[in-house]
Amino acid sequence: MKTKTEADKEAVLLALDQLSQTMDVMRQVVARLKRSVEQAEAAQALESQAAASHRPKSQTRDNKHSDTTPKNDELPVILH
Repeated sequence: MKTKTEADKEAVLLALDQLSQTMDVMRQVVARLKRSVEQAEAAQALESQAAASHRPKSQTRDNKHSDTTPKNDELPVILH
């Protein structure tokens, strides 16, 4: 039969082993979440780039001093 001290040491080692396994799982979860966030950010950046490349020049941020006066073929149609 084990003494109380031996049993306590065994219990502590078992608890430490369980904590170590839990930490490994949590590291994996955090790494997966980081990858997911990074992929979402990359996808959003690509979408923003695609939207900016399809936007007319008068609507882009970089073209601050563009002529915003509509051309004849761009005049709005007003229905009465």
